[in-house]
Amino acid sequence: MNKDINDYTLKEFREMENFGEDIVFNGIIIVPMNRKHDSGYACMKFILLDNRNIVGVVGGWCDVIYPTPTDIDFKVDCLGNSKCVRLMLSKDYKVESPTWNSLYFDRYEKEKPKYTSLSQEW
Repeated sequence: MNKDINDYTLKEFREMENFGEDIVFNGIIIVPMNRKHDSGYACMKFILLDNRNIVGVVGGWCDVIYPTPTDIDFKVDCLGNSKCVRLMLSKDYKVESPTWNSLYFDRYEKEKPKYTSLSQEW
């Protein structure tokens, strides 16, 4: 049984190991870390969600998020136990290059099938 995202503590989020490749997500939990970036800002880790399911963990040494589209539609809430901020995105996005020190992402468009039937092409 998976744990609900509201039940995790800040410590549990901070201790999660980075994982995931070709991650498609529609939510981000922003986890403040106990260290500062060279910029002087706090480092962050990002828990990537598909709805309420954890599908990846990236960052840890990041001080900023780099979304490629600038017209992102999202809602924000604050998780009950950890007090971390969650962004709920209106569309699916894909991580462009998961690393320890950045989060770059862009819209994810599901591939259309090449044919709708045997005789008709898209």
